[in-house]
Amino acid sequence: MDTHTIRLIGGSMYFQLPRSFKYKFDLKPGDRYYLIPNADGTVLKFIKAEDEVAVHEEATEAAE
Repeated sequence: MDTHTIRLIGGSMYFQLPRSFKYKFDLKPGDRYYLIPNADGTVLKFIKAEDEVAVHEEATEAAE
């Protein structure tokens, strides 16, 4: 497991994901993530942008 440093840019903190992680999970701009803290560390939960759009469209169709 790699260790990465959190950087401070303009008053906001950022961290960079390794390239292998980006390709493994096919991450693209617009994808979202949630931090879920637990006893062993923090879990990143990714929400793909295209999945979020599909869920929104299904909810809109169901409401109509």
